[in-house]
Amino acid sequence: MPERRRPTPLALAALALLAALPYLGALGSPLLHDDRTLLDNRWLTTEANPVSVFAHDYWFGTKHEQSDLYRPLTVLSLGWNMRATPSRQGIRAVNVALHAAATLAVFWLLVTITSRSTAWIGAALFAAHPLGSEAVLWAVGRAEILAAICGIAAFVWFLEKRRALSLLAFAAALCFKESAVAWLVIGAAWMALRPPEQRPTPKGMFAAAWPYLAVLAGFLILRGSAVGWARHDVPFVDNPLVQADPVTRGANGVLLFARYVGKMFWPRTLSIEYGFDQIPIGTIFAERLAYTPLIGFCGLVGLAFAAIPNRSFRVVATSALVVAGSARAYFRGQDYRDLATLSRATADASPSAVKALYNDARSRLRAGHGDQAIPLLERAVTIWPDYARAKELLDQARVGQAAPQAGEDETR
Repeated sequence: MPERRRPTPLALAALALLAALPYLGALGSPLLHDDRTLLDNRWLTTEANPVSVFAHDYWFGTKHEQSDLYRPLTVLSLGWNMRATPSRQGIRAVNVALHAAATLAVFWLLVTITSRSTAWIGAALFAAHPLGSEAVLWAVGRAEILAAICGIAAFVWFLEKRRALSLLAFAAALCFKESAVAWLVIGAAWMALRPPEQRPTPKGMFAAAWPYLAVLAGFLILRGSAVGWARHDVPFVDNPLVQADPVTRGANGVLLFARYVGKMFWPRTLSIEYGFDQIPIGTIFAERLAYTPLIGFCGLVGLAFAAIPNRSFRVVATSALVVAGSARAYFRGQDYRDLATLSRATADASPSAVKALYNDARSRLRAGHGDQAIPLLERAVTIWPDYARAKELLDQARVGQAAPQAGEDETR
């Protein structure tokens, strides 16, 4: 591990500012789709407490309750947030502050395993990368941010041999989002890829791993007692791969990975939905899921940039990427200013996403533009002929019936 030097307060403040600035213009944007469903929940805002959240699934108290998702500490965080600052500005401000904290955590991680210049560049790129915007702009994206922060803490404290703190942080990460189990793989890969003289023996690997496996087992028991042990059916519109064979699923996994990497390099087009012929499909490919993988990507880019011998060129190249990323994240935030704008931006970015087409059509019908809604609904029905809600709305649009003002948008 490289020798660590204490970062200056100015360097840390600059990173926090880079993380916050792109999103300040979106603080007043409304809460939409899943955010609205989750937060318009009396149980969450009045009854959720540090004990009760562990007894229920993530969507408890909403129309989606009895789901497979189990994120008790995320639910607790949102409940406390709603009680302290029950406004969209309050919810979003906390997410932005947490993104700034995650950026500092990325710096902490990178400075632990690399040089300070690599760490600062990598953290600055992470702060500004627009692929992380979905995690910041959605209240439900808080699960990604908090799981990343706690996962980083667990990994760094593992390296520093502060095992009790590391285990506690790992348990918290799992309770913010189940996918934090990936930090077990990251830790195992770190040990296995060390130079031969630093690599632990298989016995040493097991000795290091078993406490974390015990924490994971305890979490799975807790999760099973709350949400059950059988998997619930996933609607076809959310994940068409539920009916696919294993070979197709495997092929899609490869394409999923390629798409995430592609968007890390070139995040020009961002969307909250992806369509049937845009592998991956629906919620299997959510941009907020890239939040933790972005840490590794930005760290590698930081390592490459720090190796540039010409300091002036290094500064210019880093600044250009940070400015470009911040600008893209800022303009992405403007898509959230109202439901109609987000629906239109989503349909434009993902013209084969049936839910995006449906929601855009509904917004246009509400505005009295049935002539614009009909082609969108016809396209949705052509892509998925069994899409009953789109066919019903298409019939309404053709006879000139206005769409209801609220309550039937497709949530994510």
